[in-house]
Amino acid sequence: MVPTSFLGQLIKLAKLLCSSPVYLGLFIIFGLLFVLSFLNIKRDNKIIKSAIVIIFLSLMLFAILGYHQSILLGLDYLFTAFAMNLYFPSFAIYVLIVLFSYLVFIFTIYQDKFSTVIKKINLLFFCLIQFLFSTFLILVITNKIDISSRIEMYKSADLTIVLQISMILFLFWALILVLVHYWKLIRKYFISSNSKKE
Repeated sequence: MVPTSFLGQLIKLAKLLCSSPVYLGLFIIFGLLFVLSFLNIKRDNKIIKSAIVIIFLSLMLFAILGYHQSILLGLDYLFTAFAMNLYFPSFAIYVLIVLFSYLVFIFTIYQDKFSTVIKKINLLFFCLIQFLFSTFLILVITNKIDISSRIEMYKSADLTIVLQISMILFLFWALILVLVHYWKLIRKYFISSNSKKE
């Protein structure tokens, strides 16, 4: 592939759009969707909202009817890749999880809106993930493992165990946070419903 400038890429895109009525039609439809959405921000009109929903659903229906085999194949690939990255994460994904745990830790320390239970859960999982990440780094350094290669990373049984337990802990942590969040919403809804009845 020959590298081109941004202007060159825009010219190629314009040629592609003009090469088929389907591309041109999609460009016009998404342009219309943008204009309607923009107008809705300023006016907050119910007719415009309905038009946006109708256009969006029409596009979805067109895509499903016309390209259902490709969509199913793409979804299959997406779920397979998602499952592989959850159970066998690359180093980049593992680092993102560690960085996410740092962000949650910082918010937990400095935000007062978290309950004591959530703070304790966040601190527990942060410490566990950081312990496993430190173990991961020690294993990589002592065994001289090439972390840029997923195959090399998973040749080490100890490293595989550390990575997989880290992912299981992270998913369990995320599940707990989601469940607690929805529990609070449901509880708040029922408390407000009961107070309105009284």
